[in-house]
Amino acid sequence: VDSEEAAFVVPHDYGFEVLAEVKLNLPGKQDPEKRDEALAEEVRRLALKAKELAERIGAKAVAVVGPGFVKDALAEEISSKAKLKVYVDSASNGGFQGVKEAVRRGVLRRVLKDFSVIEEAELMEQLLAHISRGDGKAAYGLDEVEKAATYGAVDKLLVLDELIRSQDLELRGRVERIIEAAENSGAQVKIFSCVEEPGVQLKSIGGIAALLRFSLNYA
Repeated sequence: VDSEEAAFVVPHDYGFEVLAEVKLNLPGKQDPEKRDEALAEEVRRLALKAKELAERIGAKAVAVVGPGFVKDALAEEISSKAKLKVYVDSASNGGFQGVKEAVRRGVLRRVLKDFSVIEEAELMEQLLAHISRGDGKAAYGLDEVEKAATYGAVDKLLVLDELIRSQDLELRGRVERIIEAAENSGAQVKIFSCVEEPGVQLKSIGGIAALLRFSLNYA
């Protein structure tokens, strides 16, 4: 966004989808008071548009990029109107060109990394809750997870990245077979980073764990 235009864009694996492009109608700079009032109104309009589009596509975060102070005003307005995590980054252009520039600068990688860590933390919280309750809906360690995968019980498989890079070929092969079995039964596989806190937690219980579709007895 800048003082002339804004573009609302969603990234996909195949490229970008432009949801909307908006021209800002501002008075000339010779009347700063009217221009400021009009800009404030345009920022409110853009924030409501961002909220509407985010709700439509189920977005949890938005990155506001562009030159100058308009992006900061818009980010603040979005934060006040929507339950979204808001990222702010600079770009020399507004509109779609600004989006492409910000992506080249790495803003998308930063957003995705943050949300990956949040997802890992939520999965670990669920796992530890099941372990604490002793309800049989969690498995951890190679033996338990391997058994769960064999029975097709794995709903979500949690694997530390160190295991799939292990120099121990027997261990790595065993982990790869568990992943394959879990995927074949429709499980979601999440690879945890060993340098983030959720990965450290996972490593402490064997580096591999699973949330299960149904209870299993490991006795």
